[in-house]
Amino acid sequence: RFGALAVGIGVAVILVFALVFSIAFGSQGVAREAEGLHNADEALRAIGTARFQTGLAAHLASLSDQFGVDTDDALTIAVGEAVVAINDVEAALQELDDHPAVGDTSRWFVGSATLVLEAAAAGDSETAAATAAGSLEERYRTAVSALVAERNDRAATIAASSDVMGRVGDIARFLVAFL
Repeated sequence: RFGALAVGIGVAVILVFALVFSIAFGSQGVAREAEGLHNADEALRAIGTARFQTGLAAHLASLSDQFGVDTDDALTIAVGEAVVAINDVEAALQELDDHPAVGDTSRWFVGSATLVLEAAAAGDSETAAATAAGSLEERYRTAVSALVAERNDRAATIAASSDVMGRVGDIARFLVAFL
């Protein structure tokens, strides 16, 4: 009689340990997904900043070229800020490399932005403006769509994992209280 009780308690203790282990494992998965979510958000922020600063650089180059306005200092700042934002996009993408669609579309944007910045810095305002209005804008929209989808997938995975881990945690707490 006591043997059966001891076996029952032993099985319950093993079950509690298994549940605690699964919660810890699930928490690691949520942490990985949360890091991916952060990187997708960071890439979205940076790509928006890069688009703005790149467009500003193209506009400043046009003002200088068409109206003779001295925009050298402002252009230098815009190009510098765009480069910082592009570096931020690339840093965030390093963490999202397991998703080629996100990386490829964002890198295409980075390539177009770099072309705009090089043309603007060289005083070729026509090329800068044409690239900014054409391929840069198209690639920006494509990259943002991929990044938003990635962010939403990560958020959905976190929400689903949190629900499952919450139920497993409830079971573990019940078993601990029961024992």
